[in-house]
Amino acid sequence: MHITTPKIAEKAGVSVGSLYQYFENKEEIIQELLHRKSENLGLALKQMVVTQEQLSIQEIIPLSIQFGFDVMRAESGLFIEVLKHWYGYKH
Repeated sequence: MHITTPKIAEKAGVSVGSLYQYFENKEEIIQELLHRKSENLGLALKQMVVTQEQLSIQEIIPLSIQFGFDVMRAESGLFIEVLKHWYGYKH
């Protein structure tokens, strides 16, 4: 799957024109997706660790890794697809 603006709009449930009201180009959309996904991932991981405070670091590490893989597989693999094409986007 190649990331296109229409696919992003479809996943977001908006029209392509609506996306361009807020973003100049696909690269800006990708940047924002990665930023939001990173923030959400960090907050969720922190929450998971806080609720598992009785566990040792040796127990938390595999849970954290599994958590990361589960998050990447979520949303029909959109995050993995974004990461696969990361090198092609402006940083």
